[in-house]
Amino acid sequence: MKPALLFLAMLLMSIGAFAHSATAQCLNFGPVGAPHMNGVNGTVRAIAARQEGASHVVYVGGNFATVGGSVQARGIARWNGFSWSPVGNLGQFSGEVRTIAFFNSELYIGGQFTISSEGSPFLRGLAKWNGNAWVAVGGQANASAVNALLVHNGSLYVGGNGLGIVLPGGPSIQTIARWDGLSWNALPLTTQVSVSGDVQCMTTHDDGAGPTLFIGGNFSINGPNVSARNVARFEAGTFSALTVGIQSGFVYALASYTDSTGPALYVGGDFVDAGGVGNVGRIAKWQNGGWSALGSGIVGSSVRALTPYAGKLLVGGQFSRAGPLAASSLAAWDGTDWSPVGDGAPPAVFTISALEDGTGQHVFVGGQFSRIHQSLVNNFARSIPTAPTVVPAARTLRPSDVAVFTATPAGDGPFSYRWQHNGVTLAEGGRYFGTSTPTLLIGPLATPGSDPAWTDAGQYTVIVTGACGSASATATLTVEPCAADFNTDGFVNSQDFFDFLSTFLTGCP
Repeated sequence: MKPALLFLAMLLMSIGAFAHSATAQCLNFGPVGAPHMNGVNGTVRAIAARQEGASHVVYVGGNFATVGGSVQARGIARWNGFSWSPVGNLGQFSGEVRTIAFFNSELYIGGQFTISSEGSPFLRGLAKWNGNAWVAVGGQANASAVNALLVHNGSLYVGGNGLGIVLPGGPSIQTIARWDGLSWNALPLTTQVSVSGDVQCMTTHDDGAGPTLFIGGNFSINGPNVSARNVARFEAGTFSALTVGIQSGFVYALASYTDSTGPALYVGGDFVDAGGVGNVGRIAKWQNGGWSALGSGIVGSSVRALTPYAGKLLVGGQFSRAGPLAASSLAAWDGTDWSPVGDGAPPAVFTISALEDGTGQHVFVGGQFSRIHQSLVNNFARSIPTAPTVVPAARTLRPSDVAVFTATPAGDGPFSYRWQHNGVTLAEGGRYFGTSTPTLLIGPLATPGSDPAWTDAGQYTVIVTGACGSASATATLTVEPCAADFNTDGFVNSQDFFDFLSTFLTGCP
């Protein structure tokens, strides 16, 4: 066996499992947009995304007038991964957008706002963008406040207060309704059950009976065989309570999250007690018909956002501690323990979404904050995967040598790896080993003068994908020709001697 191949085999035998140290704070956040021209100039309340053609577009709603430093966009704007733009002409817009949803390929917004423009109907609290203009939903245009929109079982559910939806020949709907794309429907289906108050949030969760609609807020539901406050389940055409529920305070956020104990419904708000179990610290867990606390909960005024991501439940709101740890308005729960997310985003996080924006998977955070991770972000930020480290960053070797590059990722695993040579993904085998592992071996190296398909000099890039998204790093390999390979054809033979002799005899011109 040639020395180079023997060395390569020994290296392959010596490579063991690649270990990394996972950290609870794998999320590093940065601005959305160019430095000093990023974010929005007011509070962000809602974030949603969808694919439009070949692009992934993120929509942001809230109470603002400009985005990206100078782009005029009142209440709602779109980010395509590279630039900001308004969504149509909102005319005279006043108020704030609190929720965004996509239903039947159309964009819906809800909130506490009014829209008036010449030649268009007056809109209040609820509107949809049909691709050309903002229009009313089913003739409805007089909602005091729409706080939550959710697509479930082929319908759009609308929650808030003072909805003012008038059914043909029936009563008006004030708190929660279902839009099927053609007409409005009341919830519940029976008039014997009444819902009064304010719906703040909705989600779907499977607690054993299939995906089911859950609602939260500050409301009461009363009727034959049902009495629920502030959190409830909707199935089989009516509502039911989650035992004694949450008797006082608002529920602002709901999320379905699975940890080692199985799936559970997580509930956040400004309440103290949940289900009669005592002080839960603004957040609680509903699982297998019972309530429980998440450690000692959070210390602060409220939990406003809950989003599962990378095996953890991300929690946003207005607080200073999560469990025993300092955490400024942003924290993570892994089913057992709390951890801060970086240095937080004080004073308030109102919405968190894990979305694709065309540049990769990111966590987007919105609220009322100016900085996150020491970056100026102006109320809206996204996670930025930390680039891996490749060692060595540059190597200079000779033909028949073996090159070894090792990538060390940052953040939470598990990780996947993909190595490229000058932008082309490498296939395992031949002279390439470990093309989908942390350590890449190339050898024996070919010289720049040999068959171009065997030229190994150039840029080697590793793309690492983990819990925090994808990131890449590049190393440079230089292959110097062997001094004896006078004609640089990749081979040392008698032709090199004759070529040298010919050149020597020719002398200098």
